[in-house]
Amino acid sequence: MDRLPRQDQRGIAWDHANQRALFATLPQPGTAFGENEFPAAVAVYLGLADPLIVSHVNMRGCSFFDDSNGPRQLDVWGNSLSLYMGRGHGRTIYHNAVQRELADLARSVGFAIRETPTDLFIQDIDVSSRERFAQDLGAGRKRDGQEFRGGLVPDLYAPSTSQMFDVKTTGFRVENYVGRRSCVDEKAATVPAQYKRRAQQTDQEYNSTPVGTIGPVELKVASMPQVECFSVGAFGEVNKAVMTFLETLAKKGSEEPERFGCCHGKEQAKGVVAQFLRRRLGRTLLKGAVRVRHTALAAIGGIVGSRRTARAATECLGNEWDAAGRPAGSWNF
Repeated sequence: MDRLPRQDQRGIAWDHANQRALFATLPQPGTAFGENEFPAAVAVYLGLADPLIVSHVNMRGCSFFDDSNGPRQLDVWGNSLSLYMGRGHGRTIYHNAVQRELADLARSVGFAIRETPTDLFIQDIDVSSRERFAQDLGAGRKRDGQEFRGGLVPDLYAPSTSQMFDVKTTGFRVENYVGRRSCVDEKAATVPAQYKRRAQQTDQEYNSTPVGTIGPVELKVASMPQVECFSVGAFGEVNKAVMTFLETLAKKGSEEPERFGCCHGKEQAKGVVAQFLRRRLGRTLLKGAVRVRHTALAAIGGIVGSRRTARAATECLGNEWDAAGRPAGSWNF
């Protein structure tokens, strides 16, 4: 791998794609991959061209597509599609799927968790503004050119520790992945400051707090543990906070070994539960990474794949990994 150029997709995938659950588990309702999703998942994992995108390029011949921030160049790996935020994008669906899966896993081991608790800071809002605050939470509106949802609403919240969690998904940013920088860690590092700004905005909007003055909501946020970010990258990779959370859930689940069919005590149960959690989440992450690309492809007018496309994909996905120095010859682009 060290001999590959830094920009080679195979080397990038080698360093970042670590969701192996697809290849070690049987599908369950909600985690099964579609006929075009499975070969695409293999492609993402190995750093190969996505057959469905290749079919689109070969049939349509277009190399650029319009995004919300201007034109992007279409690549056969779906890197640029993973960044798509135009009409019909799938990033919000992916975010919600990750959030829901983490919440479901927490509940499966008896860990108390709340999703998007809109009432978390209601007692810190001036009484005269609470109704408007609640309405804005539901409606959402624009403020300073950014989406402002009426205040702080974490994606997940653990009442037992007052811990807030925020889920972030990130597409393929060239400077991060080619430079072998941790995209998930860099994204996660921005979240605490983001929450502080949101708290200040909330105080100024609903508590009439002067700029530069600490209001009730900001004070409440400061008294809580720092928000944790569950950060997901373009290959479905995650930051350390996600793994730490899964370890916490595994420990919680091991308190009732019989719940998971374990008869040798808590230590055995902890390992069994941890493996179950990692594999279940891993399938969701890799499936979501693929669907973000395919949803974007459909949004820009991409073709709908056929069974023939899927079969062809399984036959030639490995050709790019054949003997070094030989041209792949499998893709016509």
